[in-house]
Amino acid sequence: MLSDEMQVFEVNEKTVSDKLNAVAYADIPLVVKHQIYDNLKKRKGELIRKLMHARLSRSRLDTRFVLSDL
Repeated sequence: MLSDEMQVFEVNEKTVSDKLNAVAYADIPLVVKHQIYDNLKKRKGELIRKLMHARLSRSRLDTRFVLSDL
């Protein structure tokens, strides 16, 4: 589920990036572009942390079930 969310985010990130690159330099100051990219990086980092936490939690649960079966 989170990996799907990550894929959707990456598609949206590429779309935003493509749109920013298509806009004339004079229309969007470079500082604003950097802020947008920084915000995207932060959001992506949060999604990656959530994904890693979910996978770690799942592997712990799997380990508990395996040990309880022994």
